[in-house]
Amino acid sequence: MFACVALVVGLFSVVFAQAYLVKSQQQLDGIRAEVVEAKVERSRIQRQVDEASAPQAIIDRADELGMIPAGEPTHLSAIRPVEPTPSTPQVGDTSLG
Repeated sequence: MFACVALVVGLFSVVFAQAYLVKSQQQLDGIRAEVVEAKVERSRIQRQVDEASAPQAIIDRADELGMIPAGEPTHLSAIRPVEPTPSTPQVGDTSLG
């Protein structure tokens, strides 16, 4: 009698363990599918960033916004040394006012 009870309990244990493994495998499969979807989405977004970062795309977007190319820079030079005014803090001056 004890052997029959042990056999039934053993069989139910195997069945429950198998059911748990199947459930866990389904969850794992779902997570793997989500990872694949996330990788595809990341690739799509990276492709969009690459396209938007291309030099010609930046130039086209700047034209759409009405921006114009910068001209040659103008360099200024002082004709005499500039003395700091009293309100201008000096290098190393730690006073607050």
